[in-house]
Amino acid sequence: METDDFILKRIPKKARPYVVATAGIALQASYGWFLSFGNILPYLVSYLRWKVDPNQTTGSMIWLLSLMNGIPFAVLIGGYLERKIGARLTIIIGSVQYTSMIALSYFSIQHSYILLLITLGLLQCFGSGIAYNAIMIQALRWFPGQAGMASGLISAGAGLGGFFIAPIQTKFINPNNLPANKDG
Repeated sequence: METDDFILKRIPKKARPYVVATAGIALQASYGWFLSFGNILPYLVSYLRWKVDPNQTTGSMIWLLSLMNGIPFAVLIGGYLERKIGARLTIIIGSVQYTSMIALSYFSIQHSYILLLITLGLLQCFGSGIAYNAIMIQALRWFPGQAGMASGLISAGAGLGGFFIAPIQTKFINPNNLPANKDG
């Protein structure tokens, strides 16, 4: 595929599709943390019980996961933005929103379960959904006639995120891997 992109022009023509695929996989791996939600759930509930509401239950976290599954709506917006402003800018917008909301969740979890639902559930996943579609579209463009492989690689990147991030979460939050008790 021909490109006017100032970065890709500096890469040998035959390597360009693989550079795009590798970048897409890496981005998706960073977005794929939500696939490790089952790993982080006990820690979130424990923290919320300790800091915000002692009556918080694991069952109430279904709302957080439900909001995280709102990605399909963001994917529609990501496709629209990709056509209007280009893939790179769409990915940057989605990534900035994604990263900002994760950072903001540091503060929201200390104050309110509802704020956590908004920042970590709704807005964070909305950002990754916007970027996801632009990444997928670019992979499909760079691998014409190999749509299954291109979309599979990009989707696998998200799975890799959950695979690699879960042990890091455990090591960071619970280095001795102690089980949560009734008090959290």
